[in-house]
Amino acid sequence: MTQAFGLFLVPFHLGQQLSAPEPALHPSRKKIIQVLQLGVLVNLAAMLLTLVSIETIVGGLLLKTLSKPFDGKVLQTSLSNVEEANLKAALAKVQTEQEVHAA
Repeated sequence: MTQAFGLFLVPFHLGQQLSAPEPALHPSRKKIIQVLQLGVLVNLAAMLLTLVSIETIVGGLLLKTLSKPFDGKVLQTSLSNVEEANLKAALAKVQTEQEVHAA
């Protein structure tokens, strides 16, 4: 566990070494490249894991959707009397306006 935590702190330690005023305290080019390669590999692995988990979630949802029987009915919502009256009034108004513009 401490080794993994130490690996987490390596880039910060390198940053401190690179910001040192003395060039003798700077890390070697090889060490910097190794740390950058490790960082890129870890990020790529995390992105791959994310993609796999997203595919798993989408696949599960697709499986649930396709496993439900389809009876051809469209989902219907019930309207209250007031909403239905408002809808009918709005439709009548639109029809009247269309008739006026058509004439």
